[in-house]
Amino acid sequence: MKQLKIISSQFLLLLLAAGLFVACDRDCGGKPVTIDSFALFQYEFKNEAWGHQHEGWFIDVEGVIGHYELPSVWIEPDSMGFLTEEELDLNMAKADEIIGNVNNADLNTYSELLNQVNPFDLSSFEVVGADGGDGYLYGYQWKPSSGRFHRVLLARGIDYHQRNLDPEAVEITEWLIDIGHRIDPYFGF
Repeated sequence: MKQLKIISSQFLLLLLAAGLFVACDRDCGGKPVTIDSFALFQYEFKNEAWGHQHEGWFIDVEGVIGHYELPSVWIEPDSMGFLTEEELDLNMAKADEIIGNVNNADLNTYSELLNQVNPFDLSSFEVVGADGGDGYLYGYQWKPSSGRFHRVLLARGIDYHQRNLDPEAVEITEWLIDIGHRIDPYFGF
């Protein structure tokens, strides 16, 4: 009986280890993840109506929310929405103030959902204002086939409205909007 218990324990440990290996390969695209290597989510605000405004925040893989404002150099994704790891690192380095944290359970839940989001399931584009600026909510999906990150639009608000209609994107957007209202009195959604 004691031998059966030892074998059962070893088997469970082996299954757990295999499950972790498979989960990391699926979730991370086989890419090692470090706090400095990528953002999961981003809020960005831009306005040129009353002078140059550009600010926002990233949520990184550790759940740290870092704020940036008026970065001197900013790298936009290419025409297909892709950034290299180096480009994303350079943008994230502009977040020089920690303004909050996200708990690990929520971060894991929403990062799993992000991997399932269809980036092309977008609502029609609506103009609803002027001079208020543009607010964007993004998620970053690692694409092993290109070795780059794909910036996925989850929602656009303020002067222009557009939403990702994918059910997972809707859920993530609601979560990010809640975070935005808690950490930023001028949050644009």
